[in-house]
Amino acid sequence: MTLIGYADRWEALPGEELGFKVSATADYAARIVRLRHGDTNPRGPGFRAETVADIADRLPAGVQGIDLGSYLRWDPDADFDDGAMMAGLSLWATLPGPDEQGLLCRSDGRGQGYGLYLGADGAVIWRSGAAELRSEPIQPHRWHRVAISRDRDGRIELIVVPQAFVPGRQEHRFVQQGQPAAATGPLLVGAAREASLYRPRGGFNGKIGDIAIVAGRVDPATMAKLAAGTSPDAPAIRWHLGIEVDGRRAVDLSGFDRHGEVVNRPTRGVTGARWKANADRYVDAPDEYDAIHFHADDLEDCRWETSFRYRIPEDLKPGVYAAELRSGDERRHVGFLVTARPGRATAPVALLIPTVSYLAYSNEALEPELLGALTPLRNRHLQAEDYAYLAEHRLLSLYDRHDDGSGRCMSTIRRPNLTSMNPLHRCRLYDAPHQLAADLHLVDWLEEMGIAYDVVTDHQLHKEGAALLRSYKTVLTGTHAEYWTAPMLDGLEAYRDGGGRVVYLSGNGLYWVAALDETGDIIEIRRRGGSESWKAAGGEAIISLTGEHGGLWKDRGRPPQRYVGVGMASQGFDRGAPYRRTPASHDPRAAFIFEGVDDELLGDFPALTLGYGAAGYEVDRVDERLGTPAHALVLASSTGFSDSYQYVREETFFTTPFDGGTVNDEVRSDMVYFECPEGGAVFSVGSISFCSCLSFNGYQNNISRILRNVVTHFSRA
Repeated sequence: MTLIGYADRWEALPGEELGFKVSATADYAARIVRLRHGDTNPRGPGFRAETVADIADRLPAGVQGIDLGSYLRWDPDADFDDGAMMAGLSLWATLPGPDEQGLLCRSDGRGQGYGLYLGADGAVIWRSGAAELRSEPIQPHRWHRVAISRDRDGRIELIVVPQAFVPGRQEHRFVQQGQPAAATGPLLVGAAREASLYRPRGGFNGKIGDIAIVAGRVDPATMAKLAAGTSPDAPAIRWHLGIEVDGRRAVDLSGFDRHGEVVNRPTRGVTGARWKANADRYVDAPDEYDAIHFHADDLEDCRWETSFRYRIPEDLKPGVYAAELRSGDERRHVGFLVTARPGRATAPVALLIPTVSYLAYSNEALEPELLGALTPLRNRHLQAEDYAYLAEHRLLSLYDRHDDGSGRCMSTIRRPNLTSMNPLHRCRLYDAPHQLAADLHLVDWLEEMGIAYDVVTDHQLHKEGAALLRSYKTVLTGTHAEYWTAPMLDGLEAYRDGGGRVVYLSGNGLYWVAALDETGDIIEIRRRGGSESWKAAGGEAIISLTGEHGGLWKDRGRPPQRYVGVGMASQGFDRGAPYRRTPASHDPRAAFIFEGVDDELLGDFPALTLGYGAAGYEVDRVDERLGTPAHALVLASSTGFSDSYQYVREETFFTTPFDGGTVNDEVRSDMVYFECPEGGAVFSVGSISFCSCLSFNGYQNNISRILRNVVTHFSRA
């Protein structure tokens, strides 16, 4: 791959500057384009973009690397005397090998110093200079207590104690005499060394906790305490990892304020060696959560150098843009959004771009064969070079797993994103656009209809709340607005009930609980109870950034039906279906929606997603028990889904053969309209595929007409 890159932010206001970070093996050209349509399917309008600015005809090549791995680092102060020292920690390894992994190390960057390591075979290794002690291989996914010591004459000692009973292996003690070894550089937990600042080597996979270090002396009584996991007297460092789990600090309780820095956002708020399986929230029992789950493939920031900058002109129209990079025959788009200034609407319509969902799906690399016969359109050859790059550099999404099998619960903006912000992306599960590429179906339609609109984002809604939306008569969602934070839900509800009009053009929306860090660049989730690709471990369903329960908003008492009238019913990957109008569609309250539409079947024609039908991929249904207003009109419901569409697991109490689209009436997409206080209203389509039908027949079709009727009516004073 010749070109890869990312912007330092995904959104910017007019007048602000964006930096673009590029890794290129050859010289390249760059320009800024306004994106209108990305889908290259020949049945649609094709790729549409307009040049806004030329950056340079030739920018120099420069390859930028990616250093993965989370760890804890501390730069020793002048009073820290580790010529003689003892340390104890609890260890829960998940993936030994293929190389040594650093547990607690201090070296000069070339490996000179001391270190506690996990060997490739699973042995615990204590090395000081040329002296080395090695235990037998430990059992992965089991807690062990490890204690080490080194004295001034070179003697080292290692004790390994499994927490669970293992016949004949309750305590291993090893002693060796060597030469004294000097140690310089930072003290690291979870990595062997740093090639340079924040660029780790020898990353660890697993949990480490209960860390205590005694410096300046070695004595048998303290060593016994460290081996037993009891508090030593006068420690030089006592890092408590169950405190301040939302931040980047490892809190030191020694009294010396030797707080460590936690790098690359490992998973925090996880159960430790003392967890009793009674508490399920770290705030209720911090001592039982005194651990961090480190991963050798964690990443918060690639820390690439900026390759070029672009200042957004003050008069640039809000919209979807990209830096288009070209080298030879290769073309790469680095997407970004130019948003309207909060409170300064330039149009009556706002397009709410689901950037939080983009962040969750960033670099999604689920195997196309994952769902087998349910995905007949799968195509593993799509974006082959892109996926090879993602695999090589392990830049995966919240749908994927870490190398050690644990679920990825954090994702970052500060890295290349080859899927959800890529206008040419096609999902391998069903060979069609997803996220930004699918939302451009809607952007293209707005442009074609001549409807003036502003772009606003999930991130802005999270920060500004309802105040962001109140400048607009109408707010349109994207096609897959799945991940929502609590402030986002609060803002949407307040806008709607304050007279705002919402057009929900998504399926499987308002579904997962998400949280953002203080910068907005990091998302965190904990999967539990929904249609999921991994599940949070017991006691670990609480989001570390906020302390709130993860999982589904439905299980938090905030189902999507409460906000937009419909909620997740099913997903399928073979073919969409049309809607059939109901008698309620002829209610005078809905007359404006169907003006000029006489058809009983809606969207009964080709689509750019799944090939056919306006209802499809992931679909939502009404349910008064979950909050659909009693006065809501169900205007149309889909018909004709196959058994590729299965009723969602969170609504199924028993596994039966009767949950497919051919037999279960709950497997459907409902089109809904209802009024809200102060003149507010909601129109929902409950289908990801809906917008992929808008351009059919030169935009002259009943789906396009219905949406235009709704947006036009909602946008009036």
